[in-house]
Amino acid sequence: FLPKYQIGSTYPHYAVAQLLHHLAREHRLSYVEVSDRSETVAFHLWRSAGTVYVLLGNLETGELGDSRRGRVVTLHLSRLQLGLTLGAYRLQSVSEEKVEVVTPSSADDHWIMITIPLQPEGMFVGRLVSIDE
Repeated sequence: FLPKYQIGSTYPHYAVAQLLHHLAREHRLSYVEVSDRSETVAFHLWRSAGTVYVLLGNLETGELGDSRRGRVVTLHLSRLQLGLTLGAYRLQSVSEEKVEVVTPSSADDHWIMITIPLQPEGMFVGRLVSIDE
């Protein structure tokens, strides 16, 4: 483990990530929101065979090199970007170990907001499914 002063500041990485999320929000593209600079999170969003998938991971080292703390992530999914109707959606875990379903904390005509708690050094991989079907 290297002391922080030997690897330089993490602030430039944080500033770029914040700018990208701000631009995504401004252009109605999906993005994540975390509560604190030290609570970094991996975020991937993709479509395969017509299904939208999300990966969130508490895998990053964070500002202090510690992913051993849990964190809460708010996922903002863009209906426009993903071609989603005004119907209701939820995230269903793809894990074979446990079937976990995450329902949105709120939604409107443009966004589906889902708040997901991540365990220390944990992750969530889920598929977006329509509740209306």
